[in-house]
Amino acid sequence: MTEEANVISIDGTEYKESDLSDKQRKYIWHIRDLQDKVNKRRLDLEPLELALQSYTNMLITEVKEQYKFENGESFGNATEKRQWTDKNVIEQNSDATTN
Repeated sequence: MTEEANVISIDGTEYKESDLSDKQRKYIWHIRDLQDKVNKRRLDLEPLELALQSYTNMLITEVKEQYKFENGESFGNATEKRQWTDKNVIEQNSDATTN
């Protein structure tokens, strides 16, 4: 360990670890271990947050698209209606004669 790692600062006062009790040094070890774990979890969390945002955006897009189709908004040459089930979306193309 470097000399810097052997000194802690509490409220602006520096303390040498060698002057602390075994119990206090144990707390320091736990604090450092937890800091490392928190930092690692932050790195692990980033891709999860991105995936969550991506799925949220896809849901929003899909729901808005369904709303447009159910209300007969035209896309291209045909009006498409969608019927939702509890598991997935079943697409049904319809032409002007069935509307």
